[in-house]
Amino acid sequence: MAGSKKTAKSAKERLLVPKSGGGALGAVLVHPSSYAVGMSSLGYQIVWRILNDAPGVYVERAFADRRRGKAPRTVESGRHVGDFDIVAFSLSYEPDAVNMCKFLRDAGIPLEGRKRHAADPIVIAGGIAVTLNPEPYADFIDLFVVGEAEEALPELLERLSEFRSASRTRLLAEACAVPGVYAPRLYDVKYKGLEILERAPKREGLPERVRRRWIRDIDRYAAHSVFVAPQSEFGDMGLVEIARGCGRGCRFCAAGHIMRPPRYRSVKSLEADVEFLSSHFDCLGLVASSATDHPKINELLDMIKDRGPAVSFASLLVEGLSDRVLEAAAERSKTLTIAPETGTDRLRKVTNKKITNEEIADAAYVAAAKGIKRIKMYFIVGLPNETGDDIAAIGELVRIVTAAGRKGKRNLEAVASVAPFVPKPHTPFGLHPMEDAKVLEARLAEVRGAVRKVPGATVRTESPTEAIFQGILSRGDRRAGRIIRKVLEENSIRRALRDLPQWATDTLYARRTIDQPAPWSFIDDGIGDACLIGEYHQGLLGRISPPCRPPKCNRCDACK
Repeated sequence: MAGSKKTAKSAKERLLVPKSGGGALGAVLVHPSSYAVGMSSLGYQIVWRILNDAPGVYVERAFADRRRGKAPRTVESGRHVGDFDIVAFSLSYEPDAVNMCKFLRDAGIPLEGRKRHAADPIVIAGGIAVTLNPEPYADFIDLFVVGEAEEALPELLERLSEFRSASRTRLLAEACAVPGVYAPRLYDVKYKGLEILERAPKREGLPERVRRRWIRDIDRYAAHSVFVAPQSEFGDMGLVEIARGCGRGCRFCAAGHIMRPPRYRSVKSLEADVEFLSSHFDCLGLVASSATDHPKINELLDMIKDRGPAVSFASLLVEGLSDRVLEAAAERSKTLTIAPETGTDRLRKVTNKKITNEEIADAAYVAAAKGIKRIKMYFIVGLPNETGDDIAAIGELVRIVTAAGRKGKRNLEAVASVAPFVPKPHTPFGLHPMEDAKVLEARLAEVRGAVRKVPGATVRTESPTEAIFQGILSRGDRRAGRIIRKVLEENSIRRALRDLPQWATDTLYARRTIDQPAPWSFIDDGIGDACLIGEYHQGLLGRISPPCRPPKCNRCDACK
């Protein structure tokens, strides 16, 4: 979401909801990044509120941007993190696991779960990265919360309170009685290459598969900012979730699959949230994978306008850019963010995106006429079936967008952000190999050269080396923890990835099949295997599939 020159209505951080009166169980919620990034995450604030509202629990916060050499302490009281009963991490981006491990090490908490004793905190992790595949972090985490936390986390806290005096092994086993909770230490796993020779619970009663938790009625749970945090990246903006999940079915998209089915908050439930936030913020950031898919988006925008705040969107779908949406976007930030993903219509069909270059150009023309001055565009290189023509077309599409602004006699700046494709578990393209790092670098260099020739355009590209690291963590098994430790020891991803073992290379570059058990196969995401393999082949054929429209469709079984 775009920032602005406006400031929040206070220069200092403020808590907007009642603070817990305390309790016997102390928890510290850690974001493995800086304060500025962590407090800009609505997911982090939602989890903080869940912990704060849990009976018998008191919660404080910590972040990874402390001074070098200083042991981590909490924001609220300055207490040492190791003094708490629970240390909980929110992990949404796989490489943040390095910061997580560094945090544990500096806090004096044994890095490996098997070396922790009764006096050490229970280390918990949740978030989309661990929901997709918890195994790379299995050595470091005592308990994972797989899926959405609103119901699972209070149930887990109640269980931990009940059995807090039990032995650590029993405590972990009792915690696994909560659906969606996974204790990796209680499972034996053996590998041969990419083959899983054995995966077995060490105790009776443990589930063989872990069911992802999800909320059927999201109106039951508030999902808005609970802090005013001016020093965060969106410090002048109140965040409110208007939808969860996405039904578009982009074949590379993790959030679009692991958070199925798409769910939309009713305007009636959002009215109270908007009223609350409007008294503290001059702008509201609408959080959703695809905000314009909300069936009442225009009604929602009118309701917000009546209460005064401006509106900001994280990213918008070209096919949903109505005049009303563009006017709301232009009112404050003057920036429009879209995700063409590719430079050609042909490759876009491979990913299951219907939009065409002509539609993107038309949208840019209308956006400029409405007052938009900058368009940010996200692209991916290294996708299945990609050709040199697709790479060359990215620069041409950027040129077309800037030309659309000039056609309307307006200057339109274009910013292209380009990232390597990383195959993600639980997605159709999670079966596909990742492209070689040298090929990715060559393609990124070509895009950089082409975009820089376009007047009024700039380009930003992500590192292929970091993408390779992310790829190992995305599709890796427990052995990927060794790579995390190596990055920690070397203090360099590039040095740690030299001379990769064969299993790591295979993790990146092997084509997987549905009938080959993957490290994450024990996570029950609700999506049928037939759907994933069918969508994978539809993608390779360049065929578009219809969007998810619950409860009318049952193509993937996620709604069951």
